Order: sequence, then structure tokens, then C-alpha cells
Amino acid sequence: FSYCLKDYTLSPPPTSYLTIGGETQNDDVVSNKMKFTPLVVNPLSPSFYYIGIKSVSVNGAKLRIHPSVWSINDNGNGGQLLIPTASEGANSAESYSGFELCVNESKLVKGASLPRLKFELVGNSVFSPPPRNYFIETEERVMCLAIQPVNSETGFQ
Repeated sequence: FSYCLKDYTLSPPPTSYLTIGGETQNDDVVSNKMKFTPLVVNPLSPSFYYIGIKSVSVNGAKLRIHPSVWSINDNGNGGQLLIPTASEGANSAESYSGFELCVNESKLVKGASLPRLKFELVGNSVFSPPPRNYFIETEERVMCLAIQPVNSETGFQ
């Protein structure tokens, strides 16, 4: 299991890590800079990792999303499933057909940048990945939001 927490496009690439489990054995590892969020268990899909999201902001503006959107219902549907390699399969024109929120970087006003997302997680942690972690280049200088809804009960399309 792995998940990219830092901007892997930087040179040299930064390092980061994700700790899974209860209390740490080494208190030296824990610092004021570390934040934690518990994994959420879905009784109907116990082999998947879910996280609890409290809110989402775009460029500092909190989106009005009802908390039930992030909840797992009685049928085991919903929640925020972590699939760190989901974008790896997107490498053909057909793969990009569902990406509707795109930005042509060559047409941006000077000084403009891709929107910044911030996820406030259960446990009062904040996850604010760099935009290039959730935008993918579908054509030269065309970046599309790589966050997609899942429309099936299995969690996969």
C-alpha cells in the first residue's frame, strides 16, 4: 500500500511517508508537524481503506457539501475510498473521456495557477496536496481534474 503525499514532479523528488496503525513505538517520530486521521471501516468492504472528510475547499472557499456525501450508508455505499493508483490506467484517449473539468494552461492569465484543493479530515488534519497530484495532463498544456465520481455499488467503474 502506498500513497503519494508530496509533489512527485519536483526535482529532486521529495520524500514523505504514511504511517498506518495505532500508537507509534518511537515518540521521536511524533512531532508537532505530524497530523493524523483515522481510517474508516466499511463492514461490507473491509479490504479497502477509507478516510473521513469533514469539508473541502477550493482556493480557500469552503464548498457547501452535505456531510452525508462523505458517509458510508447501510448498504456499504459512499465514503471516500483511497485508490492511489487510479490515474495510472488513464493513458489513452478513451480514458480521458470522463474528464470534463479541464484547464488550458497556455490560455491562463499571467500569474494564474491551477485551483488548490484542501481537504479537512476527521481528526482535524488537513490534506492539501499540490495541484499536479490531482490534475493530469490529457493533451499538451491541458490539465484535467482527475477526481471522478464512482457510480457503481462496487466502487469501481
